[in-house]
Amino acid sequence: MKKFFKIVWKSLLAIAAMAVVFIGVVMVYAWHKHRNDYYNERWLSEDVVVRYYYNKQEHWVYNDKLDKVMLKDVDNVVYANEGDSITVFFKENLRGFLNVNTGQVVIPAQYKKAWVFSEGVAAVMNDSGKIGFINEGNEVVLPFVYDYRENMPIDYYFNNGFCVMTDECGACGMIDKEGNWAMEPRYDCIWKLYFGKYRIVKDGDKYGMIDENLQFVFPIEYDWIEFAEDEHDGVLLTKGYAKQHADYDGTIIDPFVIDDTENLYCMQRIEPVVITDSYGDEELKTEDCLLADYITYTVNGLCGVMHRETGDIILPPRFESIVMVSPTTFKAELDDIDGYVLYDIHGKLVDY
Repeated sequence: MKKFFKIVWKSLLAIAAMAVVFIGVVMVYAWHKHRNDYYNERWLSEDVVVRYYYNKQEHWVYNDKLDKVMLKDVDNVVYANEGDSITVFFKENLRGFLNVNTGQVVIPAQYKKAWVFSEGVAAVMNDSGKIGFINEGNEVVLPFVYDYRENMPIDYYFNNGFCVMTDECGACGMIDKEGNWAMEPRYDCIWKLYFGKYRIVKDGDKYGMIDENLQFVFPIEYDWIEFAEDEHDGVLLTKGYAKQHADYDGTIIDPFVIDDTENLYCMQRIEPVVITDSYGDEELKTEDCLLADYITYTVNGLCGVMHRETGDIILPPRFESIVMVSPTTFKAELDDIDGYVLYDIHGKLVDY
């Protein structure tokens, strides 16, 4: 009997040991699988997906329809421009191109920089740092004679037959499909296309806007221009601390636009009154924080003051912050200047 129990005990120990080993293998497999599973995916088209793998820190391109890996070990893949099927991938500090519908590489990684295809061509940078344009067959269609400008919101692709380009001095203009300057390079920056029609143009500290035919819709005379959320809602024009809502033909829709308002409060004297605090102690109260007759309003992040009921402008929106230090005095922090100034309720500078 003892021998029987000894055999049973040894069998149980063996089974337990095997169970521990099995659980360990399962846990290791699960951990390894978790480490190798992608945690992010982006679909380039209906059939092609880019998956990022955590442990490898690399992107793989899959053709889901074919259940096949098309490209491994790339640093990134960007979305194709609307209407084009060729996009850019990054590999070992070089750029190449692939077809978003198949995942197939069409141009191997060979360029220092590259931008997505648009209207059948793409801007690429050669080893000398110059920009040229190629077609889908990797043939040069515009020579490498254009200068690149870093840290600017320039897209370097064609829309409506024109592309933003910079000259050797860094000035922005527009070239046509033949590479000629359709808009001379004399501006600090030309923004990307909005709503397929409009671009903001910056010259010095002023802004204007052009249409798809490179004609100025608004001259370069505004302190800031921004688009409304919807194309049909027009634009917001800021000039001299005043913001207006306008249509694209210049018709003013709303002559006075602000971003937000905030109440102003100030300490004012009241008839003396005895109050009891939460501890039961009494004290004489001679002033109280009361809602003022004025509010602050903001335009493009800067503050001004208006009368709460009449809407009369007391101070234009050119201050970082404004508070009331008395019922008749505002303390305003100047924009880009370290210090404060005092104004009265008539908008007059308090001069001591």
